[in-house]
Amino acid sequence: MEIQNGLVNAQVDAGMGEAARASSARALKWLSAFEGQTGKAATSDPVLTDKSVRLRLNTLTQAVVAATFEQQPIAGTEALAREAVALAVSHFGETHAETAYAYMRLALVLRIEGDVAQALEVAARASVVARGVYPALHPQLARILEEHARILMRLRNNDEGIALWRQVLAIPGAQGEPAAFSVARTQTFLASALLRVGQNAEAAEVGAQAVAGLHRTVGNSDAFYLDALRYTATALIRQDRRSEARALLPAPDAPIPQELDASTRWRFIDLQASAVELLAVDERQAALRGLIVRLKGETAAPRETAMILLDLAALAIQSDLSALAGEALAASQERLAARDPNRLMDVHALLTLLLKPAPFDRQLVQNALEPVRLRRGPDYPAVRIAQQLLASNLQK
Repeated sequence: MEIQNGLVNAQVDAGMGEAARASSARALKWLSAFEGQTGKAATSDPVLTDKSVRLRLNTLTQAVVAATFEQQPIAGTEALAREAVALAVSHFGETHAETAYAYMRLALVLRIEGDVAQALEVAARASVVARGVYPALHPQLARILEEHARILMRLRNNDEGIALWRQVLAIPGAQGEPAAFSVARTQTFLASALLRVGQNAEAAEVGAQAVAGLHRTVGNSDAFYLDALRYTATALIRQDRRSEARALLPAPDAPIPQELDASTRWRFIDLQASAVELLAVDERQAALRGLIVRLKGETAAPRETAMILLDLAALAIQSDLSALAGEALAASQERLAARDPNRLMDVHALLTLLLKPAPFDRQLVQNALEPVRLRRGPDYPAVRIAQQLLASNLQK
């Protein structure tokens, strides 16, 4: 089982999500069979050795890690995470490193499942325990604070989240060069958070540092690297440093590198969508059509590609390409219909209003715009373009 748990960890690190889930399922099955033979289950026998408890706890933890790969938990993940917390508390006590880590994993599951308020409560508890048991510069403390920061940002507690990201960044930085990837990953998260609050100059600076660090440590095909590129380019665009942004982004018609997997293909296309906005208006039509056709043929990451299609629809509306905008909007709705029909309904409603024959109803557009602006921020593509249309009194 220990070997199987190690295999799960290696498969997750290698991006092999399905294989990791299968391996963790086998580990759980073997653990159950072993405990059935011995008559000792770690959750019920108070005299079990510390080693036995750690084996069960590690197996549960690795199952949660595999189940939440790419932020997509499978059924029963929360129950496994809660079992891990109960086991850690009952055996090691409330103030122990194993307990802090178990709380953090439960917070992660709750965040992904959408129970963000409870996730914040659990993450705050994990942070309190971790600060009490880990040294100030311990990398495990950084991982726990990192999850806490992500939940704060999800709830738009921006100032608290950014302050916590800065604390996280200071921890691996003290560890020297072996932690270079951790530093760059944290810089990526911080750049995203700074964008959220409009601190674009610092976001560009931190993002550029992340791009360099990730290029050096994990290469150009890593998801964090592609995310860092996007945040940096976005920060540059917001400062009207368009030539610098364009130099970072792949051309809209560039082929997708063969080495990219499902989780990185959509990120690459998202970068290409950002590059479309930097083209002259008379160059956009071909670029938009090519990306929309490509996305309609993508089978992986339906939620993410649906979001990119909405961004392209907004750009098509801005470029007075109503037919392409309608095609992108319909493709986005189709992708979400079977899996997540309520997702992005507010954005769909706003863009649908902008596509109606001229003249559009300004009050209806304003009413549809406001909840999108509040939920997604003033720099969200659909928000920016709707505001431009309203300001210019453009009739669609």
